[in-house]
Amino acid sequence: MTTIELDIEPIDQGNGAIGIPTLTRTLLSLQKVLFQIGTMVAESSVPHERGDFKSDVRDACRLAVRSLSIGSPMHSVLELASPNQMTLFPIGQEALDKMFQLTEAVTGMATWGDVAQILPSESFRRQILSTFKSICPVDSEKVTVSISSGGAGRRFLLSESVRSRAQVFAAQVDPSDTVEERLLIGPVRKLNNNPMEFAIQCGKRELACPYNDEYEEQLIELWRSRSVASVKAVCHVVRHEDVDDDIRSIADINGVEAVDDGALVVSEVSGDSVALRFPQPLVIQPDFSENMVAFIYPPLRAFAFGDSRDDAERALRDYIVWAWLNYARAEDSELTLDAVGIRDELHRLIREEPS
Repeated sequence: MTTIELDIEPIDQGNGAIGIPTLTRTLLSLQKVLFQIGTMVAESSVPHERGDFKSDVRDACRLAVRSLSIGSPMHSVLELASPNQMTLFPIGQEALDKMFQLTEAVTGMATWGDVAQILPSESFRRQILSTFKSICPVDSEKVTVSISSGGAGRRFLLSESVRSRAQVFAAQVDPSDTVEERLLIGPVRKLNNNPMEFAIQCGKRELACPYNDEYEEQLIELWRSRSVASVKAVCHVVRHEDVDDDIRSIADINGVEAVDDGALVVSEVSGDSVALRFPQPLVIQPDFSENMVAFIYPPLRAFAFGDSRDDAERALRDYIVWAWLNYARAEDSELTLDAVGIRDELHRLIREEPS
């Protein structure tokens, strides 16, 4: 039976130490990758009449520590805790073999096609690779991580460059696709029947969000908090040239934060030596339909967009000042019929304060 030998070693042998968060994340990510691969394997090989087999898969892929040596490096030997589980379908061992095939591919010279052959399911491939990269350390942790299949098995060094390579593979859906970083804004929803668990509403589309454990608590909180129903996520996406919306899928998430979806109340604006007051404050609800924050007020032809709420609000205030200077002070003869309507609405809404 194949075992996993895991070594975590401080780069600075004299003063270095292995942080508990690094150790915990590495072990949990290793276990999660095995669960995810096992689920993928089971879905393609276990007869449908078997029913819900997820608990069996978790039992079959559960790892146990056979030996642990605390030192430099920290050396541990892991093995399947229940090697005989599901004897008709040796999911655990097959998942373990595929994990080492994947490790060899990502650390070596493999192409996207090689990785796709190991992980044929597109949705599982993105999910597994997103988790796999969490096994790899970042440079700031100042440790090296390596794994082997035990005995005389080849040892694979997992570095930050391997982490980046896994992220690139996760982002690709087809060799013809390109990978871009986009800012997506929309409500978060829980996907109970999807292994990726969360999705973000982007305009009329709902896109599944693969994510690392570091973002799980934020996503759960955003989903539960119905008063703040929007998330700003920097995501890797792949192009889809056949439609106007060129996002085919989200490959990974690099950051998550809440977006204030409360109404904007404008009572005064100023700029370019002019101060304007709204006797009746202008109240505008934000719009998130174009993966940006927008404040739209059609009577003034105000369409203010930004990558953040602050940017959109600044754009709106700048537009109001510009409109006042160019329309409110103009004569009828200088304006088109449409511009006259904007001028009249400005006069109805705003009072100019003495300078």
